[in-house]
Amino acid sequence: MGTLAFWIIALTSMVYGASLTAALQNQVSILTEQGFTATNAVAAIGIVGIGSAVGKLIFGYLCDRINPKYAAAISYALTASSLIIMIQARSMAHLWLFAVIHGLGHGGWAPNLAMLAASYFGLKQYGTVLGAIHLLYMTGLAIGPMVAGFAYDQTGSYHLVLTVFAILCFGSIPLIAVIRKPKIGSD
Repeated sequence: MGTLAFWIIALTSMVYGASLTAALQNQVSILTEQGFTATNAVAAIGIVGIGSAVGKLIFGYLCDRINPKYAAAISYALTASSLIIMIQARSMAHLWLFAVIHGLGHGGWAPNLAMLAASYFGLKQYGTVLGAIHLLYMTGLAIGPMVAGFAYDQTGSYHLVLTVFAILCFGSIPLIAVIRKPKIGSD
């Protein structure tokens, strides 16, 4: 687990998790602040869930056909793009577009992470590696809403923090895209 590949996967997973939940856990507040009704903001959560289910199927299929690091990059791009759409959303079309894209990005991560761990570290250490990556991913899931809430308390808006999370997600794309398999026995 002391390889560069492990740390890139783990840290970009943490960024991804924080970005995901910063938006999702504050979604109703963010969207009602932008003029959407609470009913529509809550309905969008359901669309995120449906998109997530579909994303798991799509990315599971994709991970069987391309290098999982590229599938992960697509998942990061979808999540980052969804945050930008969310910030700019002013119409129902934007709201649903955000929800579908956010859901697809969210759903993509489960098969991506499993395939990255198996492909880059093998099955001998699969449980240990996946568990360690999940520790950082779950830390990101916990930190994201707190950071977003703190930023809102300081600035009165979620726009800046969501923009920062989008930039971090976009920044994760080239990192994940260039990882290489560690040499056997190096992890």
